[in-house]
Amino acid sequence: VQMAVDGGSAEAPLNGGSAEAPAQPPQKLSNKERNMARAERRWQRELEAQQEAEKRWRELEAQREAEKQLVMAGTGAKRKAEATDARTAPSKRRLRVPSRKLKKKG
Repeated sequence: VQMAVDGGSAEAPLNGGSAEAPAQPPQKLSNKERNMARAERRWQRELEAQQEAEKRWRELEAQREAEKQLVMAGTGAKRKAEATDARTAPSKRRLRVPSRKLKKKG
């Protein structure tokens, strides 16, 4: 069932109308039927909102996972990408020093 999500009333016929429920004036529906239709629309909206939230959560999760991979790889690529200007970027020489010290000791 395709619902109007933009807040428009579902009593108004949707373009083309739907096969299951032909557009009819609201006074022909009993109170029970109206409430059922309203509950159905609300349930549909909540379901769509939940699916949207889950999609956003999965995207965030993938982003966090990618950042974790970068950190585990030890590339520091994320930090280099963020710190492009010379003041905040770690200098190449400082990055190389530890390996030289290790070579001298061992």
